[in-house]
Amino acid sequence: MRPLFEIEKTSINIDWKVLKIKRVLDIPITDGPHETPELLDEGIPFLSAESVKKGKLDFNLKRGYISREDHKKYIKKCKPQRDDIFMIKSGATTGNVAMVETDEEFSIWSPLALIRADKEKIIPKYLYYFIGSSAFREQVEISWSFGTQQNIGMKVIENLFLSVPSLHFQEKLVQYMESKVVQIDKLIEMKGEIIHLLEQQRQSIITESVTKGLNPDVKMKDSGVEWIGEIPEHWEVKRLKNVLALNPSKNEVDALKGLGVTFLPMENILAPNEVNISITKNIEEVYSGYTYFKNNDLVVAKVTPCFENGNIAVMQNLKNSIGFGTTELHVLRAKPKQNIYFYFYLAQSAPFKQEGVSTMYGVGGLKRIPSEFILNYKFAMPSVSEQNEIVEFLNEKCTELECIKKLINGQIEKLKEYRQSLIYEAVTGKIDVRDMELD
Repeated sequence: MRPLFEIEKTSINIDWKVLKIKRVLDIPITDGPHETPELLDEGIPFLSAESVKKGKLDFNLKRGYISREDHKKYIKKCKPQRDDIFMIKSGATTGNVAMVETDEEFSIWSPLALIRADKEKIIPKYLYYFIGSSAFREQVEISWSFGTQQNIGMKVIENLFLSVPSLHFQEKLVQYMESKVVQIDKLIEMKGEIIHLLEQQRQSIITESVTKGLNPDVKMKDSGVEWIGEIPEHWEVKRLKNVLALNPSKNEVDALKGLGVTFLPMENILAPNEVNISITKNIEEVYSGYTYFKNNDLVVAKVTPCFENGNIAVMQNLKNSIGFGTTELHVLRAKPKQNIYFYFYLAQSAPFKQEGVSTMYGVGGLKRIPSEFILNYKFAMPSVSEQNEIVEFLNEKCTELECIKKLINGQIEKLKEYRQSLIYEAVTGKIDVRDMELD
């Protein structure tokens, strides 16, 4: 296989070599257990692909904890240690990498491949930067295979190529990349904080609107519900089951057998009301074992952290007006004379999220919102005309905030592109750092 990158043919890289990655490893690439362990509320942290975030391991996103007995069994095959590199080898984030920067004990699951540098041949940080570069990523993308999702085998990874200068030059390159990358990452972090403030502002506006209305001078009364507080005097306290049907029956779709319908994996709900409905399946493939919905139904992710992140949408433009999705969705259908978009915003309000999280069941990272919470949730209900006014107001405000977010996200993407370009040029010999004064 010919490498997808070329070393610049200049005097600065006459000592560079192009090698298969297995030539610079301390041990063969390995992975975690392929069995599903029992997850506990305490014990040894158990990490999988979702813990790989922004080039680091986020222990807050662990699957859960496992027993010390399971940990002892798993580390016979794969025992993580400081300076190890993890690459996701299956799923939507295949190819993403992180470096271990802790001495804490933990175990990993099979979607992660452990890559350990031979420090006599390569500096771990240099290997980390190369594996995270577009020079390596392009090789991963043409080498992975597809089943239900993309994946790449460990032996395939071992036979991908990297460029390796002398250890002394690697050290210089790492110093250079670290100094530049830190500056870029600080800018990205600052802009990320602005995005976070905009999201907080959005939720604050939504919460105020769906619990207090739009008229600041309206007479208020005590709702009698702790998490709601005061509400407009003419509003009523109701339970959601009074105005919405939960997970409605799919008997009405019998006449559509043989036709194509929309299929919705949970990850295709990208953000509030941002949905990818491009997948179509024959109704017989999904009729049993999947969650049914139709146009104008509200779908809500019920598993953490998707629930908290607002994986929620009012379904529109479905194939043949109906769809099926993962069982990790709750479906809410408005009864007559109710505006489903009011409930779309209600489900994003702070009280709804906070109360929902407090009722979650399950262990580790697999907690879910129970049906009983949805059915019995108490909220302040305005008239339909006020629901319409609130929805119109929130549509306008949220669109304004979303435009600002998109502008800032565009700036973040340009910074990330520059970061990636800088790393690519460094690890492929296009930057001469031999005589640079580096801190």
